Amino acid sequence: MGVSKQITRLRARRIVAQALKRQAFTVDDLRQFCFERTGRTVVLVPFPVAEVEDRPSGFLLRARNNVDYVFYDHRTGSWRATLIICHELAHILLNHSCAMTEVLDDQMLAAWFPSLSPELLKNALKRTDYDTTTEHGAEYLATKLLILTLLDDLDYKALRRSVKVICASNMIQAYGSR
Repeated sequence: MGVSKQITRLRARRIVAQALKRQAFTVDDLRQFCFERTGRTVVLVPFPVAEVEDRPSGFLLRARNNVDYVFYDHRTGSWRATLIICHELAHILLNHSCAMTEVLDDQMLAAWFPSLSPELLKNALKRTDYDTTTEHGAEYLATKLLILTLLDDLDYKALRRSVKVICASNMIQAYGSR
């Protein structure tokens, strides 16, 4: 693993420790946590992002008015929607710039935002620092944020009460006893 990925993982671990201390266990808690860390309001926008095949299921638009808009495909089901939101929140918490021009085309932009020109949107969503390290960091942190949301889940609470160490056999035992 490269040095930059190691640094990103350390940053992600620190962020998760702070979120845990803040008891940010729901998506709303995580949105508030983002606001406290960045001073930017996070607005969740349920949106049919994946209307066209092979398109992203979510994206981040960082506006100049200190508002971050997280667009996510609300039709994917609550678990997947939470994962998508956590991924975009991870970009915010890691201070990544947004950029989607590689995957958005004029047809998709016109369908989503009929009153705005595709050129304007492409410029607003222009990627400035996309690389595999950036996406790896966002995915790594998103997975940990998603795990935080499990702390408020009833099944997970039952699992924590019934076992000291979580492993596959303990999970089967905990869920089998319910």
